[in-house]
Amino acid sequence: MERLLRGRLGNRVAAGQPDLTNHHHPIPSKALHIGAPFSCEVHMPVTAAQLKKLFPNAKPELVAAVIDGWPQAEAAGITTKQRMALFFANVGVETGGLRLIVESLNYTSAARIRAVWPSRFKTDAAAQPFVRQPQKLANKVYNGRMGNRSGSNDGWMFRGSGMMQTTGRENYTALGFGDNPDALRDPATAFSTAVREWAKRGCNAMADRGDVKACRKAINGGAIGLAEVEALYAKALTVFAGADQTATSKPYVAAVSLSKGAMTPPPPKDLIEKVQQLLRERGYPEVGNVDGKMGARTRNAILAFQADNTLALTGEISDALLSDLIKAPQRPVAPERAEATAKTLKDAPSIQQGQALKTGGLIAAGASIVGGVVDGTVSVDDVVGHITTGKMIWAALGGAAPWIVGAVLAGIGAYYGARFVQEQVQAYREGRHV
Repeated sequence: MERLLRGRLGNRVAAGQPDLTNHHHPIPSKALHIGAPFSCEVHMPVTAAQLKKLFPNAKPELVAAVIDGWPQAEAAGITTKQRMALFFANVGVETGGLRLIVESLNYTSAARIRAVWPSRFKTDAAAQPFVRQPQKLANKVYNGRMGNRSGSNDGWMFRGSGMMQTTGRENYTALGFGDNPDALRDPATAFSTAVREWAKRGCNAMADRGDVKACRKAINGGAIGLAEVEALYAKALTVFAGADQTATSKPYVAAVSLSKGAMTPPPPKDLIEKVQQLLRERGYPEVGNVDGKMGARTRNAILAFQADNTLALTGEISDALLSDLIKAPQRPVAPERAEATAKTLKDAPSIQQGQALKTGGLIAAGASIVGGVVDGTVSVDDVVGHITTGKMIWAALGGAAPWIVGAVLAGIGAYYGARFVQEQVQAYREGRHV
């Protein structure tokens, strides 16, 4: 995609890093718990004047989102001149100077489309049908990868959004926006998600050693836009020259409560498991497995649940959260999800596995029947009779010709393959499967 400079945000969700996503509502500064490098000292806040100096054409609503959400950035350790400068250099490139947080893909010429996606459009004639057709173009260039399904509208729904331009269904889902992609296009959420991505990639340490290239690769997945980031970084260093230099890079092992400044012990395993199970039952499959481990996926799911139910966004497990989960209604399912079919989910690995088992079973069954009929050792009625008599498998196959055994076993495989596909589709429709 072109985030003005075609940056791409890869699948970069790593466990053990801070979770600061604001899915729908501002994170209350007194209720935020994180496990991240930060300093508890007071730091210089970002001002509108600084942002205007750095980004002269910035949109007021995006400037306001940064200023209002800056306590989250401070909690993530973005508190020194170097860190602030490199953070805003990357955000500036991704948003065109705090002007855009949603990729439009509304290109006005075939030549420009080819310049952005040279491997996908070899000629102007190939690109021409997509001129001024942003939705059509998004589905062309993004479907079939990054978790987007072929033949669907995923490319458009999960186009680049936010201040780090998250792209693709799997990346939206990892951040808790799989069922509500539009939430990432809210200015406040766009900023808090950018803070979270910065922290997850360990960018503070890179900023401390002045490694602009490594930071760009961590955020973008490559070096696209590196020259622009370097130029903005140099400018930002002068804008934030007075920032506090005392932030620490040493991470805390346990979560820290910013409101109390005290270490918070990890919740017991059985409580984590109960919360994970309830999250799955309520329609938050992004929680992952019920394993009793408090990782990034569990925090993402908790944040999504809290946002959906207008609760304080802590991302933490507590008895209060457990109570809220028990009382909570089922998560609303998007119409697209509720109407999903095996065809629309054909790119999902689980569906592909089930279809492969079904197809393989049918082919093997057919081959066994044909083989038996050809050599005269079995008739079609023999095979059907063994399958439909209602006998136990070992009784039905006892003493039967090898062709019959092969056909029956293959038929069973086809049956369970088809059943598995149906179960997976139903789980997806009900929000129990990502």
